[in-house]
Amino acid sequence: MKTRRIGASIAALTLALTMTACSSSDNGEIVKNDTTTAAATTPAAEATTETATNPKFGDSYQWDDGLAVTISAPTPLTLSDGMDQIYDLSTGTPLAFDVTVVNGTEKDLDSIGFTSQMLSGSQQAEQIFDTAAGIDMPTVTVSAGNTLTYKIAFLVPDENDIQLSWDALDFDHDQIQFTN
Repeated sequence: MKTRRIGASIAALTLALTMTACSSSDNGEIVKNDTTTAAATTPAAEATTETATNPKFGDSYQWDDGLAVTISAPTPLTLSDGMDQIYDLSTGTPLAFDVTVVNGTEKDLDSIGFTSQMLSGSQQAEQIFDTAAGIDMPTVTVSAGNTLTYKIAFLVPDENDIQLSWDALDFDHDQIQFTN
């Protein structure tokens, strides 16, 4: 009898945790940072917003609670000395991205949980860590109202087909995919 109660309790706890994870805030909006269109019609660039799930590189994605992330368009990365011995450059092109996280929430965020993965040409792209080139994972707390910018890089098999997934690794924010 005691085993059934424990089993039922574990099942109820698992269901509660699953429901909590599934009820995370997936309502957000993309903020288009298109300066070419806006510059042609007004002296200052304007941002437009729309509801969608996959922003383009250079756009921002903002969750309802105020957390926002922007992933820049990719730029070529020159690896520091000796890193070509670690990464097989014949498998792809090293590309870097600037990640800007604006903590518009009311709570502090631990950047150690920020993760990124990339899909390119139907393959998982290898993430590059090169501290001498400024590519490293952040390990700071981003307090409410503050902004953090850091660089990430990947060895990309197909530069014309990339999808970068960014995640805060918490129950409050769904993973978001940026595309080209």
